[in-house]
Amino acid sequence: EGVGKKFGEFWARMPMGESKFDVCQRVHQMFGSFWRDASRDNENISEIVCVSHGATIKAFVMMWTQLTVDWFSHEPTPANASIRALVNGEDTGYLFRGFRK
Repeated sequence: EGVGKKFGEFWARMPMGESKFDVCQRVHQMFGSFWRDASRDNENISEIVCVSHGATIKAFVMMWTQLTVDWFSHEPTPANASIRALVNGEDTGYLFRGFRK
């Protein structure tokens, strides 16, 4: 199985939309804001709560913990209202797996 066939879905843009790669890049751009906000002189931020769609949560976990496209391709997309904990750069898993249809 070729790389293009295996991972093409990650790179391909949906009509009038964005690819999973595009979502990962948008998520990664938020990290600078998080670090700036957490490091301000008068701020004491030790935790960040991010509420989003399942695919965006998956992209956040991938980018924050520096996982691979292969991980993204095999990891199930979280259900609505899922809660996943990332502690000190490590994925500690789901605290709540969300609501399934």
